[in-house]
Amino acid sequence: MRKGLFSFSIIIISVILSGCEARTIPHAVDPAPNTEERNIDNITQESHSAEEVDQAEETAVTDAEEKTDVDRIFMDFLLGKEKDCNDETFWGLEEEDFQEHGSYTLVDMNGDGQNELVVKNSWGWIPDIIEYKDGKIVYSNVDNMGSSGLTLINTNKQFVSGDTGHVGRDQYWVSEFDENGNASVVLFFAKVYEEYDETKPVHYYKKEKPEDEDYLNENFDPIDESEFHSLENEYIREDTSLIWNLINSISNDDAALDTGEGNMTKDEAYEMAEQLDGDICAFEYADFDFNGESEAFFAIGDNSKDKRYPLDAIWFIDSSGSLRKVRDDFDRSADLSLYKNDKGYYIESAEAGKGFFYGDCGGGGSGWTTFVFGVKDGNPYELDISMNIEGFYRDDDGAFYTVSDDFSEDGHKYYITELNYDSESQQFSVGKMTDREYQPN
Repeated sequence: MRKGLFSFSIIIISVILSGCEARTIPHAVDPAPNTEERNIDNITQESHSAEEVDQAEETAVTDAEEKTDVDRIFMDFLLGKEKDCNDETFWGLEEEDFQEHGSYTLVDMNGDGQNELVVKNSWGWIPDIIEYKDGKIVYSNVDNMGSSGLTLINTNKQFVSGDTGHVGRDQYWVSEFDENGNASVVLFFAKVYEEYDETKPVHYYKKEKPEDEDYLNENFDPIDESEFHSLENEYIREDTSLIWNLINSISNDDAALDTGEGNMTKDEAYEMAEQLDGDICAFEYADFDFNGESEAFFAIGDNSKDKRYPLDAIWFIDSSGSLRKVRDDFDRSADLSLYKNDKGYYIESAEAGKGFFYGDCGGGGSGWTTFVFGVKDGNPYELDISMNIEGFYRDDDGAFYTVSDDFSEDGHKYYITELNYDSESQQFSVGKMTDREYQPN
């Protein structure tokens, strides 16, 4: 390995957990060591007494109350009504960005049945993972490279921090949590140009469970470009199933716990969209999954142009008013913009039994690409064909189609191409290209 390729300065943003004072969870019961878990569904009168059954049921109820109380303690912490292990209120209360645009989610990072609290600012930076351990609100102190790159929770429920905002390198740290809630880096991988000069040779590296001396001695395993991109695909996929709520929408009465009551109105959804940075370029409020409750999709970007809107992100609000970002990798440098559609950005499929949020994007040339989003089991999902098709259309018979390019003759022609729907996966796939020509508007 060439020495001098790396320059590490690990920035720990979180609060150090020294001098923490314990506090008690309401209704909490300290479990006895090595106590065997009970499943009350398997308890029968033949094998256990009525007293044992009552005791097991009481324990199960107490466990459920404990988990709910932890979620509520987190909400009270965000409201400034609870303090952390250092006897301090939530630091975001003093930052204007967090007050106006900060969001949070509750997610079980290690599968122990108790949620952790994750907060992020308006541009999506997550400073740390907040936990509740031993009766205290504490910080995980995950390895965080600062706000010049990316941070996310991936589909493996791991925390990812990436140094991607500097010239000449892309470096990623993947952290996960053990059964005790302790965070550690399980994988480091990087793409680094010599002397951070992109005109010079590039090297790819990885290291599983790196130690401090590995960074100091540059003790990494060389890999090729293909493996690096494979690691990117596996670990840098954001978990879009997480529900992100605006911190300033938390109610003092119910601590904004998601009730799932499905009572969000169109005006309320639009007001939530208006609180985000940027312009609303497209907005659709509808019952996307035909379950009797309405959701909203909307696109945020710059709508100052007449017909084309450069995009920053697409967002979703579920029927109970929970907000989450579903895509934010639009490349403005490629001049990829959403084309204005006077007919709107919502279309229904009788065959699918649902509606879709879609939009055509392009740079003003003869080609374009189309995003498509739907709702499945109450959660938003981006269809596999999204950003891989030109157009998402429905004919007079209700059949859906896209178009295919043809440059075999002079000029650019488009031919109608079938889209086939699979009800089990709730996905469309591209089918046969017909001989029917499509005329763009």
